[in-house]
Amino acid sequence: MATAVYDGADAVMLSAETAAGQYPLEAVAIMNRIILEVERDPYFRKLLDARQPVPEANTEDAICAALRTICTTLAVAAIVTYTASGSTSLRAAANVRQRLS
Repeated sequence: MATAVYDGADAVMLSAETAAGQYPLEAVAIMNRIILEVERDPYFRKLLDARQPVPEANTEDAICAALRTICTTLAVAAIVTYTASGSTSLRAAANVRQRLS
């Protein structure tokens, strides 16, 4: 579980036997504790930051890189992007992933 979070997984899930076993609520509570502990680890943030691609020299990447800095500085809870094709939202998500508080 912790390895998946360190690897940057967007989601984790219980296997069938754990989810349908005698203690599904406890299993989810333990998963939550593991995820929260990993996300508090300063090494986790360093790993995520190291994986960030260098922005290309274009407007879209410059704006999304600035958005990442804003999210880190202000600890925002949500971001809204307006897009016709979806590419702005995808770029923004790739740049600020795991940075929302």
